[in-house]
Amino acid sequence: MPVFGAQTLLWTCEPVKRLPKCRYFKDPAWTIYSLPDSNATQQIISCHCPKMSVTYLLKKLPYTTPSGEQGNQYQFACSPISRLRCSRKEPCKLFSVRRRHEQIDEVNANTICQCPRDHTCPRHHTEPGVLAGITYAAEDIRTYHGYCMPEPPPDSYRFVGDKD
Repeated sequence: MPVFGAQTLLWTCEPVKRLPKCRYFKDPAWTIYSLPDSNATQQIISCHCPKMSVTYLLKKLPYTTPSGEQGNQYQFACSPISRLRCSRKEPCKLFSVRRRHEQIDEVNANTICQCPRDHTCPRHHTEPGVLAGITYAAEDIRTYHGYCMPEPPPDSYRFVGDKD
């Protein structure tokens, strides 16, 4: 059964309707384990987020594999889409970027707040208004903070009554 997210499509082993609905900010919707033994990841889905919600990184916890290797687990929780206006110098969006292959990045974006009128929040971590944050070298993950930027002026102005 497919599970749709903002940027992902996952296939599950059992019907999604059997998964309980997550509570905001409390239940880990899914957990990703880094498996250093096999250079892979495992994702366990515990519940599904309510409609019109986003996921965010709840916790990063170290753990030891059965073979004694050190790995990390990342727990993601659900949050309602924020209607709050961004404060000055507050990021409007958080990005986490993981390098999959030389040319492929896996990007997760989480909206924190809404930009004021005549401002926009960057849509991608490579756009203007995005600053680099923390780097987790062991997992090859970089974080970025997106800030509200003034909307660019229109390319051309048109006055009422002008002919094309």
